[in-house]
Amino acid sequence: MVAGPPQSPPPPPSPYVSGPARRGSRTPLIIAIGAGALVLAVAVVFGAFLLVQDDEEPANARRLTASLGFQRVVSSTPGACASGGTPSSDGKTCHRLGPGMTVHELAEIRAVPPDTRGPTWTILITLRPSDATTFGELTRQVSAAPPGTPARQLAIVVGGKVVSAPEVLQPLTSGDVEISGQFTQDGATSLIAQITGTG
Repeated sequence: MVAGPPQSPPPPPSPYVSGPARRGSRTPLIIAIGAGALVLAVAVVFGAFLLVQDDEEPANARRLTASLGFQRVVSSTPGACASGGTPSSDGKTCHRLGPGMTVHELAEIRAVPPDTRGPTWTILITLRPSDATTFGELTRQVSAAPPGTPARQLAIVVGGKVVSAPEVLQPLTSGDVEISGQFTQDGATSLIAQITGTG
C-alpha cells in the first residue's frame, strides 16, 4: 500500500470459478480475467482439498435445502424482469435462460482460507459422481460459444434467482470446482449460503 491522500477504494475484482482437482498436482493453471467479469475456468488445485472417492461419503456432504440449477444463459439485460426471465439475486439483472441441469446434493462445499494459491478466500465444490458427467457436457457446450457473449455464461440458480452467472472458458469434466476472487471470509460464507439455499 502506498501512502497518499484519501481516495475511494477501487471496486474489487469479480470472482471466477475453476476446477478440476488433480491428484499429486502442484502447479496452478492461472486464468487471467478482466475487471467486472465472472469466469468459469479450469485450474489445477492441490489434491488434498477436493479428493473425494466415489465409494466414500465426505464428512461435509451437503443435502441442499433448495434445488441448485446450472443453466445456459441466452441473454442478460440490466434492470428488473418486467415479464418472464429469471432475476439476479440482487434484482439488478434479468436473465433469459436455456436448458441446464438440477442437483439436489453436493458431495462437498466449503470455504478455504488464503493459501499458496492466492491471498483471499476461495470456495471449493465437489459434485456427486452422478452429476459430474452431465455438468461436464453442459460446460463443454457453453464454453463453445463466442467469448464475451451471454451464451458463454452459466447461470447458477437457486430459488428462482441467479446467484451468479460466470463465463465458461473450457469444459469442467471432473466435478471438482473452485470459486476464486476477492472473497473475505464473510463473502465466501455468504455465497455458500446462497448456493446451498440457506441464506
